[in-house]
Amino acid sequence: MSDNLHKEHRKRLRNEFLSQGFNDSTPKHKLLELLMFYSIPRKDTNDIAHLLIEHFGSFARVLDAPIEELQKVNGVGENTALLISLMKPIIRAYEDEKQSGKKSFKNMDEIGTYLSHKYIGFTKEVFSILSLDNKGGLIGFDIIAEGDVGTVNVSTRAVVEAIIK
Repeated sequence: MSDNLHKEHRKRLRNEFLSQGFNDSTPKHKLLELLMFYSIPRKDTNDIAHLLIEHFGSFARVLDAPIEELQKVNGVGENTALLISLMKPIIRAYEDEKQSGKKSFKNMDEIGTYLSHKYIGFTKEVFSILSLDNKGGLIGFDIIAEGDVGTVNVSTRAVVEAIIK
């Protein structure tokens, strides 16, 4: 009976995504499940997706987890952990490229949106400099230093170099 329930499950999930995509109401385990199809070719990834979310407490925390911690979950090997860990830098690069045409800001909300995309996936403190001209035009954005969970050490020299640049 259990075999019949899961028969063609991968195909159904893939076709669901291809025909209608996934939206905000799609259960998050389905996103992980489909993603893991590409690192776990012949195994039911549904149970692993549920285990990941249960172990880390949420979908977001699964994506934030270090590779070593992901591998502690039963069924998650190095390739799967690496694939999951790649999602944040991929999303950040995507958002960065989408924002690359942004040359000026009209208000603080636009600046906040711009910056929020720059920090996707960081789980530690980051010190950065956003340089604007007097009309709100973007001059530059530089990440100067990264720290631990609560602090970041920044040298005056690094700040001055970024400003001069």
